[in-house]
Amino acid sequence: MNEKYKKKRTGIEKKLSAAPHTMDEVEAYIKEKYHAEEINAESDDTLRIRFSERREECKAAMIQRFKPELIGRSLEIAPPDINDEESIRRVLDEADEIQRLAIAVPDEEFPLDYHLYYFMVPGKGEYYLEIEKNHSYLSSSYSSQKGKMKAMGKVDKDIFLFYGVSRQDIEEKSERYSMLVTVLAT
Repeated sequence: MNEKYKKKRTGIEKKLSAAPHTMDEVEAYIKEKYHAEEINAESDDTLRIRFSERREECKAAMIQRFKPELIGRSLEIAPPDINDEESIRRVLDEADEIQRLAIAVPDEEFPLDYHLYYFMVPGKGEYYLEIEKNHSYLSSSYSSQKGKMKAMGKVDKDIFLFYGVSRQDIEEKSERYSMLVTVLAT
């Protein structure tokens, strides 16, 4: 990390106070403030495809993290020889296979409470927020018109700051805490 970023993180960590909200409260917040709409399997074709892809990616990541035994193989992949194209291809193929195996795990064995929200910020860009309630997962992505990325970053910071952290998150420097500090520092 560069010095400027480290200094910014340190300043944020010193000022951060406990003000946590639940995933349900985050959903209500983005619906009210940003007029976010939930995307699901019943959305139009383009959005439905995006929902399915993101849900699968989320499921695979959650399984690899929380229940890797459901995949039925080791997640360990030997690092490639960066000078050998075949070695790199092998690593990518193994990673793809792990992803496919995770996605193939039946929903009954690893249930998700997955939600994907979308909204436009007029004149600035579009924003997606993923929420997976069973594993307290929150992730965002956004794109912007030329020169408007900073404005979209402010929206992102607003949402993650609303989600907040608890006193325990701060004391333990939990994943939720680390995620918030990272979002606020970028």
